[in-house]
Amino acid sequence: MFRNTRFLGFILLFFLVSCQKEKSFEKYIPAKIDYAWMTSLLNQYPDKDIKFSDISLPGSHDAGVYILRKCSFGANACNTQTQHLDMGKQLKAGYRIFDVRPMILNGEYYAHHTTECGGLGCQGDYIKNIFEYTNDFLEEYHEIVVLSFGHFCNMNENDEQFLKMLQEVFGDKIYKETERVNYFYDWSLRKILGENPATGKVILMFDSGFSNTDENRKQGYFSSSIMNTVGGWSNKSVYSQLKEDQLLKFNNYSPAPSRLFQFSWQMTQETAQAVACAVGDQSNSILSFSKQSNPDFQIVIDSMVQSGAINSHKYPHIFWLDHGDEWMISIAKTISEIGIAE
Repeated sequence: MFRNTRFLGFILLFFLVSCQKEKSFEKYIPAKIDYAWMTSLLNQYPDKDIKFSDISLPGSHDAGVYILRKCSFGANACNTQTQHLDMGKQLKAGYRIFDVRPMILNGEYYAHHTTECGGLGCQGDYIKNIFEYTNDFLEEYHEIVVLSFGHFCNMNENDEQFLKMLQEVFGDKIYKETERVNYFYDWSLRKILGENPATGKVILMFDSGFSNTDENRKQGYFSSSIMNTVGGWSNKSVYSQLKEDQLLKFNNYSPAPSRLFQFSWQMTQETAQAVACAVGDQSNSILSFSKQSNPDFQIVIDSMVQSGAINSHKYPHIFWLDHGDEWMISIAKTISEIGIAE
């Protein structure tokens, strides 16, 4: 007899999501794409004070590396490019939280995906392009977008020109806290957007460099410490191992108002696979990994919803992906409606 009920629960969960018949990936791309899926939920539940703890956000891993502008020796799309949609299309595909890693090179600000500052990897799009794509989206859609900054290279978080660029591009679209609500999960979507919003809002979050003070928050600079998450990265290059690890993390997750669960549904290249990319072997590229993991993710979510593993008390609040597409909207809305209905 199993004495560890969590372990038994994991075995049942893994069995359920591993025994589904293969389904067509295309069925998960909506016939009519709802680019403003957050606004749609707010309109669908007008009497609900929907908070971030109620919904599920698609997250873009290394969001700015959808184009390669400069690469170190041995780096190319195979071992570096993490997205195929530009920032504007990522927003329309449903992503709402973005992992952006800024760096300066020869006086220009880029996003980057490198092993370390100056290590193997590439610069992606110009930071200003990323900001302008986002600003254009927020002009048209009353959505909330989180830009999460980290892994700064050749610059620090308080870089004067970087912060000036943020202010110049986004202006009053930057969410600035007027009444302190300590944690991200308690933030009300309606209060962030305001009554009768003319545009969407952008939340600026920093992994380091900005302490969690009232003054910083009033300026719109938030420490990522306010987003208390569990789950996370698996560091697996084999899809079955990634899936098992992520489901085990979810099974062991004990829901609490102070914690948000995140799936990190990205396979990670081993060193030998990244080196093979450098000599032309594309068989284990980041894109090929995504083509294994992404089609199954919706099937996994469907199975978890049907089995009750995802329910109104326990559900993923963020799911990080490489090479995501419009099908993410159906996942975000399905999980969010379960969370909102509690």
